[in-house]
Amino acid sequence: MIDFRYHVISIVAIFLALATGIALGAGPLGEEFDQQLARQAQQDRQDKEDLRDQLDQVEQIADFEDELASSVAPQLVGNSLGGRTVSVFVLPGANDDTVDNVTARIEGAGATISSTITVQDGLLDPDEQETAAGIAARVLEGVEGVPSTEGASNYQLVGYALARAYLATSEAGTPTDDDAAAIDGAYLEADYLSHDGDVGRRANLAVVIAGPPSEEPEVGQGELLAILVQAMDSMSGGVVVTGPLESADDDGYIAAVRDSDASDSVSTVDVADRPAGQIVTVLALAQQGDGAVGQYGAADSADAVLPEPAKSPS
Repeated sequence: MIDFRYHVISIVAIFLALATGIALGAGPLGEEFDQQLARQAQQDRQDKEDLRDQLDQVEQIADFEDELASSVAPQLVGNSLGGRTVSVFVLPGANDDTVDNVTARIEGAGATISSTITVQDGLLDPDEQETAAGIAARVLEGVEGVPSTEGASNYQLVGYALARAYLATSEAGTPTDDDAAAIDGAYLEADYLSHDGDVGRRANLAVVIAGPPSEEPEVGQGELLAILVQAMDSMSGGVVVTGPLESADDDGYIAAVRDSDASDSVSTVDVADRPAGQIVTVLALAQQGDGAVGQYGAADSADAVLPEPAKSPS
């Protein structure tokens, strides 16, 4: 039978074991553990410094590439849009600097910006498509120069309406008439669009500037845009949708255009936030004006980095 002496011996043994562990931990084993922690901390600091150096190098290279692109832009784009008129459509979420830089590059290539139209959230809200299409059906009734609206989808109608208000097929554009002004006024009143000043001329080409996908995108927004720009393209000299690389990701507007039939007629550029991408946007607009189409940029869904140079006549 286990007696009191056994319990005392067991308790003493436990305390001896604990004391031995504490002594070892505070002695040789503790010192070794501390040294390992110190070595790991030193390695972590070194890894962090190495990563910081690599990031600095990447940023330096990116700055160099941006400066290089800006320096050679005049030679690359030349007067490729000379005599052309362009209307700029700014989608919700587009970066202001990107809009300014793309616009400046287009003007630097010889084009005239006829209008800058800011698209409000409601126009691409799937829940409001019946309202937006109803406005289009009303303002297009009896208007000349519009394809047959019989059987057209909601956003084909909206695309026709926007094209009739702001775009034209002639290179130099067309003066805004009463029908165009009425369409413009209807969408301004509905708070679907906004712009500064009057639109005095309908442009030949359109550039649609997108931002990255929103954190909670509405299902179907991209598809609506694809239908919209395809309809706009059919009543103009051409349309280019441009935006940052993220816009080519899932739920991005460029991804939606590339995944739809619109890619057969509408061009896209997925690096518009960089000087090189702004150059490619100009080249894509010029290509659209010549009747060709392409999907350009850095994303896997792009066909090429930039349009092939036009061949000189032999």
